[in-house]
Amino acid sequence: MNWVVSSASASSVACQWLVVGVWEKAALPAAVSALDQAAQGAISELQTRGDITGKLAEAVEILRAPGIAAERICVLGLGDPTTLTRAKLDKALMTASS
Repeated sequence: MNWVVSSASASSVACQWLVVGVWEKAALPAAVSALDQAAQGAISELQTRGDITGKLAEAVEILRAPGIAAERICVLGLGDPTTLTRAKLDKALMTASS
């Protein structure tokens, strides 16, 4: 598996898996919100239904998202932003890579 970090617009990144992070009990970050708009609300719909909560290391797969270049999206929970540590971030990233 190859990991690439990019500052490009998330909706324009052509890849097999696009991993994006979200916080627990918070609005979608601006970049994820823009991706959601391009993907016709695929992320916010799951968030509204309670499928995406942002809890630490929660991974929700979106297998088809029209309007973006990526084949699939993995929405990765980062937990509470006020308590994020390197160890917690590593835990979340390990979840995404498995």
